[in-house]
Amino acid sequence: GTVKVHGNEMVVLLEGLDSERDYNVEVLAPGGVSVFSQPMRPTNGRLFPLISLREPAETVVVTVSPDGRPAGEPNGTAVFQAESPPD
Repeated sequence: GTVKVHGNEMVVLLEGLDSERDYNVEVLAPGGVSVFSQPMRPTNGRLFPLISLREPAETVVVTVSPDGRPAGEPNGTAVFQAESPPD
Protein backbone atom coordinates (compact mmCIF):
# COMPACT_ATOMS: atom_id res chain seq x y z
CA GLY A 1 0.00 0.00 0.00
CA THR A 2 0.90 3.64 -0.43
CA VAL A 3 -0.15 6.86 1.23
CA LYS A 4 0.26 10.19 -0.53
CA VAL A 5 -0.36 13.55 1.14
CA HIS A 6 -0.66 16.87 -0.64
CA GLY A 7 -1.62 19.85 1.47
CA ASN A 8 -4.69 18.84 3.45
CA GLU A 9 -5.61 15.88 1.26
CA MET A 10 -4.52 12.25 1.60
CA VAL A 11 -4.93 9.29 -0.72
CA VAL A 12 -4.51 5.72 0.52
CA LEU A 13 -3.80 3.24 -2.31
CA LEU A 14 -4.24 -0.46 -1.51
CA GLU A 15 -4.45 -3.42 -3.90
CA GLY A 16 -5.02 -7.14 -3.52
CA LEU A 17 -7.90 -6.83 -1.06
CA ASP A 18 -10.96 -9.09 -0.93
CA SER A 19 -13.75 -7.25 -2.78
CA GLU A 20 -16.37 -9.20 -0.77
CA ARG A 21 -15.21 -7.81 2.59
CA ASP A 22 -15.55 -4.44 4.26
CA TYR A 23 -12.49 -2.63 5.56
CA ASN A 24 -12.19 0.35 7.88
CA VAL A 25 -9.82 3.20 7.03
CA GLU A 26 -8.78 5.24 10.06
CA VAL A 27 -6.47 8.24 10.19
CA LEU A 28 -4.90 9.17 13.51
CA ALA A 29 -3.47 12.54 14.53
CA PRO A 30 -0.45 12.81 16.82
CA GLY A 31 -1.36 11.32 20.19
CA GLY A 32 -3.56 8.65 18.60
CA VAL A 33 -6.70 10.80 18.22
CA SER A 34 -8.90 9.59 15.36
CA VAL A 35 -9.51 12.35 12.79
CA PHE A 36 -11.12 10.09 10.15
CA SER A 37 -12.74 6.67 10.27
CA GLN A 38 -14.93 5.13 7.60
CA PRO A 39 -15.89 1.62 6.49
CA MET A 40 -15.20 0.96 2.80
CA ARG A 41 -15.50 -1.93 0.36
CA PRO A 42 -12.81 -2.38 -2.32
CA THR A 43 -13.63 -2.25 -6.02
CA ASN A 44 -11.80 -4.92 -8.03
CA GLY A 45 -9.58 -5.55 -4.99
CA ARG A 46 -8.53 -1.91 -4.79
CA LEU A 47 -9.20 0.71 -2.17
CA PHE A 48 -8.25 4.31 -2.88
CA PRO A 49 -10.07 6.81 -0.67
CA LEU A 50 -9.38 10.54 -0.98
CA ILE A 51 -9.47 11.99 2.54
CA SER A 52 -9.67 15.69 3.41
CA LEU A 53 -7.73 16.37 6.59
CA ARG A 54 -8.57 19.14 9.05
CA GLU A 55 -5.44 18.58 11.10
CA PRO A 56 -2.08 16.86 10.61
CA ALA A 57 -2.15 13.08 10.35
CA GLU A 58 0.42 10.78 11.85
CA THR A 59 -0.84 7.26 11.17
CA VAL A 60 -3.15 5.48 8.72
CA VAL A 61 -4.55 2.09 9.76
CA VAL A 62 -6.72 -0.16 7.57
CA THR A 63 -8.46 -2.99 9.40
CA VAL A 64 -10.81 -5.87 8.62
CA SER A 65 -12.76 -7.90 11.16
CA PRO A 66 -12.65 -11.71 11.11
CA ASP A 67 -16.25 -11.91 9.87
CA GLY A 68 -15.78 -9.20 7.24
CA ARG A 69 -18.00 -6.56 8.85
CA PRO A 70 -16.56 -3.05 9.23
CA ALA A 71 -14.00 -2.98 12.00
CA GLY A 72 -12.03 -0.32 13.77
CA GLU A 73 -9.03 -0.66 16.02
CA PRO A 74 -8.66 -2.50 18.28
CA ASN A 75 -11.44 -4.90 17.19
CA GLY A 76 -10.20 -5.55 13.66
CA THR A 77 -7.06 -7.07 12.27
CA ALA A 78 -4.72 -4.49 10.76
CA VAL A 79 -4.01 -5.24 7.10
CA PHE A 80 -2.08 -2.01 6.46
CA GLN A 81 -0.45 0.67 8.59
CA ALA A 82 1.66 3.67 7.62
CA GLU A 83 3.17 6.39 9.75
CA SER A 84 4.40 9.86 8.87
CA PRO A 85 8.16 10.19 8.90
CA PRO A 86 9.57 12.24 11.80
CA ASP A 87 10.19 15.93 11.08
